[in-house]
Amino acid sequence: GEMTQAIAHELNQPLSALTNYARAARSMLAAPEQHLALLAETLEKIDRESTRAGQVVHRLREFFRGGGLRLASVHPASLIEEGVSPARRRARRNGIDIHIPDTGMLPNVRADHVQIGTVLSNLLVNAIEAYPAQLDLIEGRRIDIDVHADAPGFIRFCVQDNGPGIAPELGERVFESFVTTKPEGMGLGLAISRTLVEAHGGQLWLESTRPARFCFTIPSMPEPTHHA
Repeated sequence: GEMTQAIAHELNQPLSALTNYARAARSMLAAPEQHLALLAETLEKIDRESTRAGQVVHRLREFFRGGGLRLASVHPASLIEEGVSPARRRARRNGIDIHIPDTGMLPNVRADHVQIGTVLSNLLVNAIEAYPAQLDLIEGRRIDIDVHADAPGFIRFCVQDNGPGIAPELGERVFESFVTTKPEGMGLGLAISRTLVEAHGGQLWLESTRPARFCFTIPSMPEPTHHA
């Protein structure tokens, strides 16, 4: 049952994207010669989203069946792109700027890039959906991703928005299954994300409620030893 709920939750976003891309492609067919390049780009996005949906299902099924992780040496920039890519279009549509840090000097982490990409994507989608339609901010709508070295052997990833924040009384309850502040929400994204992060040997927590800031840690790859 838990695996079914997790897969349903994680498929919701790519399936919604596929529907929107398919509708856009259909409308372009009315005058294909005018939209040929854009049509090709949209079909590429459909292919990418469907591939991602298949990867998410496959990895979650592996994880829930036996706790399996496909750990590899991955640079933080690659993980950020894995998480931001599915959320980028929605953020742009809602007038939200996603600020991505320079991670060039950071070491690689030991992670399953699809699963940690899913964690980042969940945090970003939550931040995007936290902005009420009528909320106008002087400094503009923005989401900041912060990545830096944490305790020895760990890299910390944080996602922070400048929206209305989270009610302080919710606190750690946001990580409980089926606890949600969204009318259409399932209340599973943060619970699944915490499980995935902890399976990597890291932690996921709510660092502040206003502004809403979520952080998690992932082990970094050990420094190579040099022998004289």
